[in-house]
Amino acid sequence: MIDKKTDPSLAPIIDAHHHIWRVNDVPWLCGPQLPRIFGDYAACTRSTSCLKAR
Repeated sequence: MIDKKTDPSLAPIIDAHHHIWRVNDVPWLCGPQLPRIFGDYAACTRSTSCLKAR
């Protein structure tokens, strides 16, 4: 019998990737928010330093 709590092959897969961009280089992030299929994206419109993200 497989024990879901201890068998690492049954661990959930978590996609923890992220994107780093310069907001001014992505036009749809510079203007007012428009309805999009992925919902609220206000957090994506803020610039942050790579150093700050660490």
